[in-house]
Amino acid sequence: MRVGRQHARRERCAARRSEHGEQRERERATHGLERKQPGALRLRRDFGAELLVVPVPAKASLSHADLGMAYDNFLPKLHEALGRKDVRAIDSWSLLRPLGDRAVLRTETHLSPATYEALAGAITARLRGP
Repeated sequence: MRVGRQHARRERCAARRSEHGEQRERERATHGLERKQPGALRLRRDFGAELLVVPVPAKASLSHADLGMAYDNFLPKLHEALGRKDVRAIDSWSLLRPLGDRAVLRTETHLSPATYEALAGAITARLRGP
């Protein structure tokens, strides 16, 4: 009789573990899907917000030729990669390169007012348009 009770108890415990394991698997699957969903989609779904990436180049990037440095095209590559992932982004490199020396303050590492105006205009246009 005692062996029968132990066997029944083992079966109940195994059933609970199995049920608990299935529940954990369902939770993992749900959380896993949510983690795999791009952040931009979650922002839109959960908050009604849109993501707009605005990479701002450093003075050394914008003035690399004047500083005798090579440029690795990081910002153009980043913009291209974001586009492949359907992430809205401002192509700040193409926008700011034409400003030349006017893009940065000569005696500081800060960007110039002209740069901030160009970026603000691009952001405004992008937020208003497609």
